[in-house]
Formats: sequence, structure tokens, C-alpha cells
Amino acid sequence: MLVGTLFAFSLAGLLSIGLFFVPLALVGAALLLWKRAFPGAFGLLSGASLIALYLAYINRGGPGTVCKGAHTVCTDEYAPWPFLVVAAVLVAGGLFGFVAVRRRNH
Repeated sequence: MLVGTLFAFSLAGLLSIGLFFVPLALVGAALLLWKRAFPGAFGLLSGASLIALYLAYINRGGPGTVCKGAHTVCTDEYAPWPFLVVAAVLVAGGLFGFVAVRRRNH
């Protein structure tokens, strides 16, 4: 799950700090492949959902312009629902993929 979160964070922040997390994500993916942890690889999807949940959280007041505090700081926020849908799909995909592989192996 951590490797999936690193990949998603790298992609979300690619133009800023995300570029520095790409090597960490690649090393984590290489370790997963080296350990042959294929059923656990579906945790990559679930890990990526954490970034989508975070984006939904920071846009919880949207859509539109949202002023915080004493109306001194106003920002434009997106609707949080698309991020929540993406997070739910990623978690469900990771869970169902893990269960399907485990059932097939047993």
C-alpha cells in the first residue's frame, strides 16, 4: 500500500516535489517483484486511494470559492465527489483483486 501511495504522490506532485519520490516508488515496486508478493501488489491500488482521499479532504468545501477564517484567505476548490469516487474504485479494485488472486491460489 505504501508503494502505491508513493506512486500516486509522485504523479500528483510530478511538477514539484513528486519527482523526488519516483525513485522510492520504483525501489518499492522492485522489492515487491523481487519478493514475488503478487497478491499484495493489489495494495498498490489501495495505496493510490489515499492520495485521492486526501484531495477530497482538502476540497471538502468546494466546489467554488471558499473563504476560511475571518474571510481573509479565499481559495477556489474543486468538488470533492470525483476524488471520493476514484478512491472508492481504487480501494474496491485492490480488495477484489487481492481476494480473487487468493481464491485462485488456494
